Amino acid sequence: MGRVKDTLAQFVERANTVPKTKEMMADWNCTIQFDMEGDAPLYLCFENGTVSLHDGMHQSPKVVLKAKEDALYKILSGELNATKAYFTRQLQISGPLSDAMKFGQIGEAVRQG
Repeated sequence: MGRVKDTLAQFVERANTVPKTKEMMADWNCTIQFDMEGDAPLYLCFENGTVSLHDGMHQSPKVVLKAKEDALYKILSGELNATKAYFTRQLQISGPLSDAMKFGQIGEAVRQG
């Protein structure tokens, strides 16, 4: 498993158990596609208050995050600010920015525990 997939697997485990993140995900149905240069594609499905990790490309993701593997890993681990990465073109976002931002907020809540 690559380090982005490992990080996302840990995210899923924590997001599905931390009360604050479960509350944040309660009414949010969204698929986030990770299109990584240097690693295989992955996606997260947020449905009915839970999140799951999948290999491959989703047929119709709501949000696509495209970046080099290293940049995506740093964003997910909190080493690189996603907004800064976006404005310095290290991260490309397709789809509603509000959903990308909500994913970021859930990620921050997961890191805070």
